Amino acid sequence: MQPLEGPRPTFDLPDPVPPPAFSILPWATAAHSRHADTRTAAFELCERLEAQGLAPGSTLLLFASFHHRSALPEAVDSIRRTLRPANLVGTTAEAVIGGSEELEGSPGLSVLALALPEGSARTFAIDPSEGPLESWTPEAIRRRLGFPASGAPRAIVAFVDPFSLPATTLLAAIERAGDPVPPVFGVVASGSSHVGGNFLLEGSRRLASGVVGVTLAEAVEVESLVSTASRPIGRPMVVTSVRGPALATLGGRTAIEMAREATADLDEHARACLRHGLFVGVAEEEGGLMGRGGYLLRTITAGHLRRGEILTSEPIRAGRTIQFHLRDPAVASEDLAMLLDGASVGERPQAIALFCCGQRGRRLFHRPDHDAAAIRRRLGEVPLAGCMGAAELAPGRRRNVIQGLAAVAMMLRRGASRSSPQSA
Repeated sequence: MQPLEGPRPTFDLPDPVPPPAFSILPWATAAHSRHADTRTAAFELCERLEAQGLAPGSTLLLFASFHHRSALPEAVDSIRRTLRPANLVGTTAEAVIGGSEELEGSPGLSVLALALPEGSARTFAIDPSEGPLESWTPEAIRRRLGFPASGAPRAIVAFVDPFSLPATTLLAAIERAGDPVPPVFGVVASGSSHVGGNFLLEGSRRLASGVVGVTLAEAVEVESLVSTASRPIGRPMVVTSVRGPALATLGGRTAIEMAREATADLDEHARACLRHGLFVGVAEEEGGLMGRGGYLLRTITAGHLRRGEILTSEPIRAGRTIQFHLRDPAVASEDLAMLLDGASVGERPQAIALFCCGQRGRRLFHRPDHDAAAIRRRLGEVPLAGCMGAAELAPGRRRNVIQGLAAVAMMLRRGASRSSPQSA
């Protein structure tokens, strides 16, 4: 097996071969490459996965840093010809994660492969040209996303382009379609800061808008780990008025005034955290206890001093409870360690897809590989791959939510299915 050179030949890809029901091949494998040349990086991925005994017909989650954007189609073709997966979905991102490494500021390709029985995973791709998801019927959503004939999938993994499809719209559509609602994991793509710059991959297709993903219907057990990185300051307040997407008044006073009040008497450590920005935490549950993880963070993107308004990364409706937050590396490390303590007690995962906010990593901890290395230290050398995104999709307390500043681990184990040895 050699890296591709010269013009790429054109020929039909072979039909994928489902992995056998009884096999000594590994159920999950992962690999990543730091090579700057995209074709060589793809070659290294294939070589490393083959060395681990990857089964043909597997389901691949592929993550590519923006450095590989121009040659990514050729790399995907090479991966599909060599590994013959049954399913492939992927996204470009500002940084990818592989094993214990978070490849920030450098080229990276990373892949997580699952040897799932035939029919237990189904990919999907939805482009905005097909019409707004708000108008789709629940039956159409279930059919398009590959829901089983009865019940709900074990989980959905989705990669969303922020310029063409609000992630909130996707989560609302899945909520209308599911009974019960399946957990959703994934990221808002961060491979580009302009319209049309993100690449979303589904098989041989490459989209610059919409959403791609994979629905896991059976043969897998899924658990979530969602670690936050913020501390609240000030007091909870009710949004009393908004002007378009901007917060106008909080508790009857201007939003700017309340932000100044919340940051007036901070200690030295909190003031150091404030230099990295102020965030708005939106209460996930109205009227409930606001404990750890009870707020969903939204970035403050602008302020209008004359009007006293604050513009956030996502509109917040009047009547919601909010509280200002600071990103705090000490809180982030403690929170992740506490969650890993719990996760290490039970049965360990056999694979992990890790989705982190782009404002974590070196920007938060001032050292590399914090989240990925901590997970591998506590849970073992489990196959792990993922990326850093603009926001994270994750199961919340009552519904799927959009997180901010979070590390979201989708922890996977082999489950029973109609075609697996366990069900036999």
